[in-house]
Amino acid sequence: MFDIEAELNLLIDILDRKADELGLILAISENQETLLAQPPGSERAAIFREMSDEKQRHIDEVLKCDAVFQDVFDSVKDVIEAGAAEHRDRLAELQSKIEPVLELDVKIRAQEAKNRETLQTQAALAGLGEMAKKDHGPVPEAEKRRLFAQYKKNDKREGN
Repeated sequence: MFDIEAELNLLIDILDRKADELGLILAISENQETLLAQPPGSERAAIFREMSDEKQRHIDEVLKCDAVFQDVFDSVKDVIEAGAAEHRDRLAELQSKIEPVLELDVKIRAQEAKNRETLQTQAALAGLGEMAKKDHGPVPEAEKRRLFAQYKKNDKREGN
C-alpha cells in the first residue's frame, strides 16, 4: 500500500509547480503586450516568436503537471474519499493551492485575448494601409448595385 501523506504532498508540489509555470506564462504574455505596443518590424516579430516559443515550453510543462496530477489523484481518490476526515488539513492545503492556479489561468486567458485583439487590430490596420497604397480604380457599376442591394437587404433586417 502507498503512503497517502506522500501522495498528498506530491499533489501539493505539482500544484506549486503548475502555479510557477503559469506565473511565467503570464509574465511572458504581459511582456508580449508591451512588445506589441512597439512599432512593427522584423526585429519585433522575431522577438515575439522567441517569446511565443518560450511560452509554449512552459505550456508543455503545465500540461505535464496536469497529466501527472490526474494520474496521482486517480490513484488516491478512493482513499481520500474513504478517510477524508483523517487528511482534512492536507486536503485543505491542497484546495488552497487550487484557487491561485485558477486565478492565474483566468489572468492568462484575459491577457492572451487582449494580445490577440491587438494583433488582429494591427493586422487589419496594416491591411488597410496596403489597400490604400494600391490603385484599385473605379468600382464597376454592377458592383455598386450589388453593394447597394446588400445594404438595403441588411437594413430591412434591422427593422428599418
